[in-house]
Amino acid sequence: MPISSFKNQLTAIVVVFLICATILGSTLIVKGTKFYIKNIGTGVTDEGEILNSISVTGDGKVYAKPDMVEFNVSISELKPTSKEALSAVNEKIASIKKKLKDGGVKDEDIKTQNLTLAPEYDYRNGQSYLEGQRATQALNVTLKKIDEKAEKVANIIDSVSEIDNVYIGWIRFDIEEKGDYFTQARELAFGKAKQKAGELADMAEVELLDPLSISDASIDYASQYTQQNVARSFESADEVQTEISTGQLEISIRLNVKFGIG
Repeated sequence: MPISSFKNQLTAIVVVFLICATILGSTLIVKGTKFYIKNIGTGVTDEGEILNSISVTGDGKVYAKPDMVEFNVSISELKPTSKEALSAVNEKIASIKKKLKDGGVKDEDIKTQNLTLAPEYDYRNGQSYLEGQRATQALNVTLKKIDEKAEKVANIIDSVSEIDNVYIGWIRFDIEEKGDYFTQARELAFGKAKQKAGELADMAEVELLDPLSISDASIDYASQYTQQNVARSFESADEVQTEISTGQLEISIRLNVKFGIG
């Protein structure tokens, strides 16, 4: 065997030996330090030991009367020219704003949602005919500190409905400050999650340990009238007074909780 070939084989044997020794030494070090390859999906103690766990969900719901309302008011006018259409809309919007302010709505709670101005055509026998220029403006209105029966809201709506060709797009009740209600719902959700985990631990004859992780999903529902319901209330506005039911709002929390078990 040539000397160069023998040296190459000897070098390869030494390299393999060093690799094996490194792996063996690393294994001994890992064992001595109680190092674990961690599964991110499970609980782990401060010492790095993997814990078994129970994952549960808990739902908490509380209900409360709304104390504010939001609604949408819009005006649309078709005129021969853009200037006339815009002027007609502006005049009615000014009247709407006055009625809103007289009803207790503050300036900062009246916001223009959109303003459009465009030609409108009528299509007959395959041809288009210019009908005129249509201007539309919509306002988002917020009224805070409403009474329990929403009489103040109904009065404002009745007042606004006196303006010809007005349209209410939607109305939605809400609570201005929901922090305390979310806290109550969260406490209920955690209590249910812990109760559920405790029952599962008892069934499995294991010890329930501290939570390993908690995720919070907040769901905020608000009662809302549909466009059709509100539109119907204006068809006979001169004959009857608008009646509004605020109902109750649901504040809901869902917690996903992972408890360790021993």
